[in-house]
Amino acid sequence: MTRTVRYAVILAAGRGERLRPLTTSRPKALIFVGRQTILGRILETLEDQGVNKLILITGYRGNLIKKYVRENFPGLHVVFLRNRKYSRTNTLYSLWLAHAQVAGKPFLLFDGDLVFEPRILQAVLKSKASSVLACDGGRRLDKEAVCVTGEPGGRICQIGKQLLRRETVLGESIGLAKFGGHSSRLLFRVGREVLRKPHGMSAYYEAAFQEMLNRGVLLKTVDIRGSRWAEIDMRQDLRRARVLFKV
Repeated sequence: MTRTVRYAVILAAGRGERLRPLTTSRPKALIFVGRQTILGRILETLEDQGVNKLILITGYRGNLIKKYVRENFPGLHVVFLRNRKYSRTNTLYSLWLAHAQVAGKPFLLFDGDLVFEPRILQAVLKSKASSVLACDGGRRLDKEAVCVTGEPGGRICQIGKQLLRRETVLGESIGLAKFGGHSSRLLFRVGREVLRKPHGMSAYYEAAFQEMLNRGVLLKTVDIRGSRWAEIDMRQDLRRARVLFKV
C-alpha cells in the first residue's frame, strides 16, 4: 500500500468510435476483458493499492459508468465529472476538468481504455521520482505509439507521436502517470494555457506534458518492459487484450 498518493484521475469520456458496434450502447470503459470490465480492472487495482479517492471524467454514456461504479465499487470515494464537450474535445480538456480536485496534490492519471498488470502500478508508485510516466522500453513503436525520448537515465525530453528522435528512445507511454504536488499544480496551469491556444480544445494531454518539459520540469520514465498491458482503441487491440488477460 502506498501512503504518498491517494488520488487518481481516470479519463473515460470518449465515444470509442473505432470499436463500434461494441460501443453503440455502452462506453468503451465498460467493455469486458476476461472476467472484468476495463474500468473494473483499473478500480480493483487502485483499491488494492489503497488509492481510494478517485476523479472519474465521463462523457459518452456517462450515466452507465456512474451506475456501474456505484453498484460494483461502493467502498470507493468517487467524484464524477462530466465532460459535456466530449464530442469536440480531447484528453487535455477532460484532464483539466479535474483541476479543482487535484491541482497541487500528488495524483495518478489513467487513460480509461488501459488494461495492465497490477505490478505496473506498483512500479510507478514505488518510483523515487515524484513525477513519472509508465513506458514500455521493449515495445516496437508504430505510428500510433506515443513515443518518449530523452536521456539514458530515464529523464524525458520529448513525448508525442512521430517525433524527431534526436535523443534516446525510452519507449512507448502507455497511458499511466504519477505527478507530485508541485508538478500537478504546474500541469493544470500549463494545460489551461494550451487549451486557450487555437485548436487547443482538441489537444491531447501530452501537449501539456511537452510544455512542462520545455520549461525544465523533471519527468522520468518507469520502464515496464516485460509486463502485460494493452491500450484498447480498435478491435485488434481488444482481441489482443483478451488473449493477454483471459481472467
